[in-house]
Amino acid sequence: MSQYDFFTILALTGFTLSSIGLVILLVYNKWRTERLVRSPNINRNRNSFYFLFWCFNTIPGVNTVFQKVLENTEILYPADRMSINQEATKSMAKSSGIVIIMVVYTLLVSRGDIWFIAMGVIASICFFHKILTGTYKKKQEQLLNQMKVMINHLKHHYENKAIVEDALEDCIGEVPHEIELHVEKIHKIITSPTMEAEIEDYVNTSPNSNMLMLLMICSSCKIYSNGERSFLESLTYLEDEINQDVLTSMKIKEKFKMTLSICLGTVFFIKPIEIWVSKYFTGSAGFYSSMAGKAVLIGLFIMIFVLYFLIDALQNIGRKKIKESSIYKKLANTDPVSGLLNRYINKKFTKTMKLDENMKEIGDHTTPKAFYFKQLVFALLGFMLVFSGTVTGILSERKNAINSFNKSYDNSIVVDEKYRQTMEETSSRTAKKYKGVSTKKLDRDEIAEYAIKDGLKENYAYMVADKVIEQIDEYHQTYYKFWMLLLAIAGAVIGFYAPMLYLKFELFLSKGNKKMEVSQFQTLILIFMSSDGIRLDTILEWMERFAYSFKPTISECIISLESGEKKALEKMKNQEETCDEFIRFVDCLEIMIDTDIHTAFNDIQVDRAYLLKEREIEMDRIINERSSLASLLSLAPAMFLIFGYMVAPMSTLVSKMFSQMQLTVE
Repeated sequence: MSQYDFFTILALTGFTLSSIGLVILLVYNKWRTERLVRSPNINRNRNSFYFLFWCFNTIPGVNTVFQKVLENTEILYPADRMSINQEATKSMAKSSGIVIIMVVYTLLVSRGDIWFIAMGVIASICFFHKILTGTYKKKQEQLLNQMKVMINHLKHHYENKAIVEDALEDCIGEVPHEIELHVEKIHKIITSPTMEAEIEDYVNTSPNSNMLMLLMICSSCKIYSNGERSFLESLTYLEDEINQDVLTSMKIKEKFKMTLSICLGTVFFIKPIEIWVSKYFTGSAGFYSSMAGKAVLIGLFIMIFVLYFLIDALQNIGRKKIKESSIYKKLANTDPVSGLLNRYINKKFTKTMKLDENMKEIGDHTTPKAFYFKQLVFALLGFMLVFSGTVTGILSERKNAINSFNKSYDNSIVVDEKYRQTMEETSSRTAKKYKGVSTKKLDRDEIAEYAIKDGLKENYAYMVADKVIEQIDEYHQTYYKFWMLLLAIAGAVIGFYAPMLYLKFELFLSKGNKKMEVSQFQTLILIFMSSDGIRLDTILEWMERFAYSFKPTISECIISLESGEKKALEKMKNQEETCDEFIRFVDCLEIMIDTDIHTAFNDIQVDRAYLLKEREIEMDRIINERSSLASLLSLAPAMFLIFGYMVAPMSTLVSKMFSQMQLTVE
């Protein structure tokens, strides 16, 4: 049995036993649950996905992910609980099935390589995330298209009956099912006696900013009763926003097509390339188990997953979900870690405040303490990654020096192929016998005599002795060196600064997003222009609900209004002095205090068409720049794989052949 067959059988056996153990655990848990909960209705209301739902909701670790899938599904599909469970189970099952196939493929071709198995599993998890995210984006696009249909119906019903809640109610049953669920939810909010509280709750569960804007239009129309034309004009502004988002979504989908798949897919070509090169260029097989080969593999490992997150950040244009908690935040608040981090924060207070502002700008509200702890975790991971890579490389080289004599005598003239194989087996046994002896104490005659006893002729026995001495010398020369520790420390330093570099990268990307956010604020103003009696605090409250990068600044401004409106606005301007568009917008808010909203924002209403076109051109520029960069980054792992896993081993082989030829000539 070959080594490949052995590792393949071992991998399949391990996967099968794990699957059997999981099934036994699930059956046992199900039996225990049904035994403890004696209910005559336990088999009712079960759909075809019930077993999968039960598995996802029961398996430790998986149930945590499934709960997030349920939450996201409920936001996009606010139906009854059973329908939500069914939709979430479909999405989870689709993603999990593809991941299982990838994991099985990884185990089949890994040949026991623990690094490749780790890469394959992590890449499968990334594909799982990509598929789920793609599913949500597809539903978002579907919802936007259905909103356009719904707005046409809403306009028609409002013209016949100029009451917002009645127009919404008449739309129910005429629009597609998904948007119908959201219309029902908005209708319930604006007919509630506690509408303000319901609106605050909806802000956190709104599927997109356009749906939140629809709620704002409906609620403000009900509160201020602005007249029929104002409501219809507001819906027209909303239609413009939806059209912009639909076009942007289409462009992003087209420009970023396959970039993430190409980047991650490189992982699954590593072993096939190694097998192909080892088969047709036999002398280069030792490269993959050497220190250089492990270094290339670890470098590829880091490159693929770093670029995956960079490309994912590049294609996420627009409003994201604000991050309030993380595992780093929870661990950073535990003793004694919390006390140590607090001491560091007190010493670096100014730096920490600046870091807090930058984190909030990209929607990360997990506090600087969590960020510092994240840096420590990444430093430890960087050290362990390089340290374990060098150690496994050393162990692999020492093992090959004693055990691997394949193709060692291909250039020697021997009786036949069977005799060459006998020489290789004798060399391996001899090396294992003398591996504990230092190179200086090795006796060539003694080793040759041992090989003669094994059935080899004298001239071939001395050939074996020379090769064994060479391999044992290599075995003793392979050990953990001081520079490898320095390399591991360098890995820790890189890991420590990696979160900060990624933060700066996201801050760079957020510059374009700020302009888009100001454009959305302008649309809010146009809607509020149709209302009488709109105050500054009302505008700021709705701006805060739509804000992402500006959210902390606007929240602070709302709190500061009691000390003076102009003073609060001036402070907000000073905090966002790098964004000219936002400063001009705040200047108009200051003018509104002394005049009215129509006078202050008259230019926005006049230049509406121009602003929309300018926004479209700006968005095209951002998408083109990001997609070009993403395309280059997605191809980088493939290029590195070709040069590091094909060209480098072949070059090593050519170098060895040239050295042997020179030695033969001499």
